[in-house]
Amino acid sequence: MNYKYKCIVGATPLRKEPTDASEMVSQLLYGESVYLLKEMDENWILGKCDHDGYIGCVENRNLELLENENEVLEPYFGQIVEIFTKYGKTKIGTGSLLTKNEKKKVQKEDFSKIITSKVEAIELVKECFLGTPYLWGGRGAWGIDCSGLLQFYANLLGYSLPRDAFEQEIFLTNDVKYEDIEIGDICYFFNKSQKITHTGIIIDINMLLHACGTVRIDGWDKDGIFSIILNKYEKNFGFSIKRL
Repeated sequence: MNYKYKCIVGATPLRKEPTDASEMVSQLLYGESVYLLKEMDENWILGKCDHDGYIGCVENRNLELLENENEVLEPYFGQIVEIFTKYGKTKIGTGSLLTKNEKKKVQKEDFSKIITSKVEAIELVKECFLGTPYLWGGRGAWGIDCSGLLQFYANLLGYSLPRDAFEQEIFLTNDVKYEDIEIGDICYFFNKSQKITHTGIIIDINMLLHACGTVRIDGWDKDGIFSIILNKYEKNFGFSIKRL
């Protein structure tokens, strides 16, 4: 039998190994589900995320057995709020999935965002995440990494991207030349070893929305990312531009 669980806290880590000391490689947000692959011990499971197929170790105390796989869930796009569940109070943020009854506990306007263009998607990404701290493996309002931000952006437009930036760059096959860039294109950056280490959304011809320290807007051109905070170019050994 294929067991499926859902996250019952605002965010819970997916780790490489079944221990709190292990690297966090991604997160499950409230309401998201995970398939049980293996019970690691009495406290941890190895699970596969329903939304992107990512595999990692999750503490079972932050999960409950999913009883109704067909229940309609809607994504929440508001600020961090506190809701009451059968387990007590919990805080949720952007990206959480709520049931019909849970929706009644938060503002109606924070649901059912209709996105019809990349410009609208960019505006919602900015509204939800601008100023959010960078967090390795993060996907939510408490912290997010560069590839997690791109996952959120693509999902608004109906695309499901892999979790890691290097996989996203391979997955997206619509290559774009620098001189042909458009607002909403995605840029992936290489390090000296030609490995993808960063990504961001092109929000204007020379502006990049990305998670680096915080989710922020910096300058960008052929010479690399121009940090507005540091007032200088950051190292860049190459880039690959993709279009959804």
